[in-house]
Amino acid sequence: MPGMKCRKREEGRPGLIREIVKNKHSYILMLPFMVFCFLFVILPVLISIALSFTDYNMIQPPSFNGFQNYIRMLLDDKIMLIAVRNTLLFAIVIFSIIVPMQTLILPTYAGFKNFDIFGILGLVNTVSGVDLRVNLLDTLWVYILPSLFGMGIRGGLFVFIFRQAFRGMPKELEEAAAIDGCARFKTFYRIMVPMSGSTYLTVFLFSFVWHWNEYFYSTMYMGSVKTLATGLATLSLSLKAVGVQIFDPFELTTRLQAGCFIMIVPLLVMYIFLQKYFVEGVERTGITG
Repeated sequence: MPGMKCRKREEGRPGLIREIVKNKHSYILMLPFMVFCFLFVILPVLISIALSFTDYNMIQPPSFNGFQNYIRMLLDDKIMLIAVRNTLLFAIVIFSIIVPMQTLILPTYAGFKNFDIFGILGLVNTVSGVDLRVNLLDTLWVYILPSLFGMGIRGGLFVFIFRQAFRGMPKELEEAAAIDGCARFKTFYRIMVPMSGSTYLTVFLFSFVWHWNEYFYSTMYMGSVKTLATGLATLSLSLKAVGVQIFDPFELTTRLQAGCFIMIVPLLVMYIFLQKYFVEGVERTGITG
């Protein structure tokens, strides 16, 4: 029968072709959009990639020259090389913001347990057998050292805040300082740093609040060193350890609320007195959301 023959013919086709034949009306409606995307989105990208590998001028016909255009761009123009370097560094900073801290638990824990300086102490241990590596776990150095080198809690965000603040400063200030004989470092600490005081204060407030309330780092790397966050979380166990038995849950709740209030009082006091500078720093760096 004709219907059976048509059905058998469709079943014998490949899956993609059978799907297109089945939904041919939908694909016909999508065809103009697909053509538009190819002509104005995909095709310009393909042309740009092809021209980047082409030696093309007004006299000679186009010819393939490999990576010569990329090499010339980076070596002939020093500004472009500096721009690529700065972009890569900024991409690393953004990457440190995007990557969640939970994915770095194991390498960070191992690094703090056997703290080494550029592998020098590990090399000494391999050569001489004397292990000079230091165990920083259960010490406050797990907070101090990363923060000193800009890799503390949300350190990438702080780098981004400083970048936005310094980019917003007028270029004429640097030029005027250079005319007056100031070197780069002197221009930085005599002009740029005083003008970005509100930015430093904003970073200080953010860092203080996040370190003050931090619970994850405290439980992972400072198990025996109690902070307010970990102390409140284990209040009932701590009271039992010192022989204080609380059988009334409402009494335990009131103690927890007192601890929570003690925890937020320094933050409230700081915000009351530094609110003006904090808002100014946020506006200058362009943080939204």
